[in-house]
Amino acid sequence: MEKKSNKKLNIMIIILIIIAISIVTSEFYHNNRTTSSTLSNSNSKPKSVSTSSTVKQETAEEKAAREQREKEAREQAERQKQEDEQNYKNACKTYTYKELARNPNNYTGKKVKFTGQVIQIQEDFLNSIMLRVNVTKDKYDFWDDTIYVEYTYSSSNESKILEDDIITLYGDFEGEKTYTTVLGSSVTIPSVSAKYITINE
Repeated sequence: MEKKSNKKLNIMIIILIIIAISIVTSEFYHNNRTTSSTLSNSNSKPKSVSTSSTVKQETAEEKAAREQREKEAREQAERQKQEDEQNYKNACKTYTYKELARNPNNYTGKKVKFTGQVIQIQEDFLNSIMLRVNVTKDKYDFWDDTIYVEYTYSSSNESKILEDDIITLYGDFEGEKTYTTVLGSSVTIPSVSAKYITINE
């Protein structure tokens, strides 16, 4: 009788051990799933980036300093432009019409200066114009001796050149230019590619 009791007791103990192992295994499995899910969620969440640390706002002092630098750069560029213009004009020499017309090849490529009266204007594209200018003034204040001039306005705000204007032009002598008149005849005259033109009156 005692042996049967011990046998039943052993069986009960084994059953209890099995139940206990099952409970522990179930809890361990559940905890592992919870931990994995938490890690996965934390990794999938987008990381917020602080824009305050990456985008630097320009302060009032910095803006003022930048605007001052830009102003000084514009002024320097304008001074350089005026200096270049003056240097170019100083390099131009005055020749007579006869000098250029008689020996054009001797003066081709030279910087020249002329004052004369505009007798014809023909507008081209992109602010370009072609002029016929009389450059020899006689004792009666009439202008004669025509040269051909090509010129491009520096901007749309530059004053327009009109017929009968008295101008001073500075440019490169390009030899002779042959063109056809409205009557169909060919005319060959000295040609200048003007870089600067001043309207005198």
